[in-house]
Amino acid sequence: MRVTLATSPGTPGWPNEDYAAVSPGATVLLDGARPATPAATVTAVRAGPDGISYLALSDSTIAARYRDHRPPLVISDTHPAARVTPDAAHYFRAT
Repeated sequence: MRVTLATSPGTPGWPNEDYAAVSPGATVLLDGARPATPAATVTAVRAGPDGISYLALSDSTIAARYRDHRPPLVISDTHPAARVTPDAAHYFRAT
């Protein structure tokens, strides 16, 4: 498998706040956001024997293409971002 990662600052002249990493069976993306408060979009995917496990927070999206030509799997988080709406934290419950 070939993997290519690329990123650039969202605002010219500001530091790049993104982070991406790929290892066999897992990948993670932290998409930093500025200026008012610290925040990030978080996307993580891990392959296992029974399929994939994933985490998609804020405005992140995960797309997976199957080898058997089924339609792609697309997963998006629909919760409001807590950094924008502090009350959004009440939507999340510990499991």
